[in-house]
Amino acid sequence: FTNWVYYDGLVHTRLPVPASQPENLTAFSISPSHDISYTSLNVSWDAHPPGECIFTGWKVDTNIHGQATNWQESAECRANPRVPFTCTITTGLFSNVYYDMRISETCVDPNAAG
Repeated sequence: FTNWVYYDGLVHTRLPVPASQPENLTAFSISPSHDISYTSLNVSWDAHPPGECIFTGWKVDTNIHGQATNWQESAECRANPRVPFTCTITTGLFSNVYYDMRISETCVDPNAAG
């Protein structure tokens, strides 16, 4: 547990050590020449120390580059293995568009999410 404490006026709760953020994110079009006219992406990343996260899955969000308010979760990547992971997003994307991505772990205790 961390030294951080949550106090809601009635109870002191010691917060868990959160999972480290994944690193080495790569995302590319699955077309033969990595052409952005395709509407699918291969995405991969490396997990880092889980802290006190009891891992339940990954949360992968995409957003059209420059539109910071319209993040969409990609359910295709919510698989359960925590090992270095690769998935393919085939729904919810548009052709000829650049995307921003964010990835985090989901945990039994949401306070431990990375």
